[in-house]
Amino acid sequence: RLVMQCRAKNIPVFALPGPSSVLAALTVAGMVPYPFHFFGFLPSKAVKRQEILRSVNTYFGTLIFFESPKRLQETLQEALKVFGPRLAVVARELTKKFEEVRRETLDQLVTHYNKTPPKGEIVLLIAGVCEVGPTEKEDLQAILGRHLVRCSVKDAVRLTHKETGWPRTQLYRMALAIQKGSCT
Repeated sequence: RLVMQCRAKNIPVFALPGPSSVLAALTVAGMVPYPFHFFGFLPSKAVKRQEILRSVNTYFGTLIFFESPKRLQETLQEALKVFGPRLAVVARELTKKFEEVRRETLDQLVTHYNKTPPKGEIVLLIAGVCEVGPTEKEDLQAILGRHLVRCSVKDAVRLTHKETGWPRTQLYRMALAIQKGSCT
C-alpha cells in the first residue's frame, strides 16, 4: 500500500540489493504482492510463449516473468493480445545505476519499448485477473455503493469482491467509510 501511495504522488521507490530480483521487482512495482506467480523465462519460440501466456490468463495475483531485452517487445505484444491492456511493470536493471521501473498498461509499454529498445536484465510483472476491472477508487466506490443500497456491508463487500476481485479487507474499510459518509 505504501508503494502504491508513493507512486501516486510521484515519490521515487527503490529496492535494496538482495538475493532475488523477483522480490525486488515486486516490492517496487506497486502491484498486488500476494499471491504472485513466478514463471522464470518464457520460451524463445513464439508459439510456446503464447501458449503459456494463454494458460495463465485467468490466474489471480501478479504474474512475474524474466525476459531478455531482445524479446521484450515481442513478449509485450503477445501479452497485449492475450491479456488486453492490463497493468504491467517492466523492472529493468534493478539496484543498478540505470535502474528503470515503468508501470503502465501493456499497450503503453509496447509503444514505449518500440521507440526505445531496452537493455539489461528485465523482470516483467503483469496484473492478474484480480486487478483487472476498475482501478480508480471512484469506480470501486460506485460499485460498492450500488450494492450497499440494497445489501448489508458483508454482502456488499462479498458481491463487489466477486465482481472486481479487489481484496475484501480494502472493500470492507471502504464500505464502512461510505456508510459514515467519509469516503472521498
